[in-house]
Amino acid sequence: MFHLEIAKISRNPVFEALNAALADWLKDQRVKSSAASPDFSGVVAQHQEIYDAIVEKNVEKAADAMDRHLSEVAQKYWKAVLE
Repeated sequence: MFHLEIAKISRNPVFEALNAALADWLKDQRVKSSAASPDFSGVVAQHQEIYDAIVEKNVEKAADAMDRHLSEVAQKYWKAVLE
């Protein structure tokens, strides 16, 4: 739900369409990643950091938080897939 809301508030139709197109893959990715690493506290904290930056309208902070989040998510995903 968090990802869908971020796409909606972006008011960017390309981002919204991309999110919709990737929804099934993202769900599968989350299932695989959570099986390998069931502790969601880090993800929740990352989402909070992204949300806070958006509320503050701090583009640089939001971009940095997203970069860190996506990097960590990718690492967890590939670790889960390759194990």
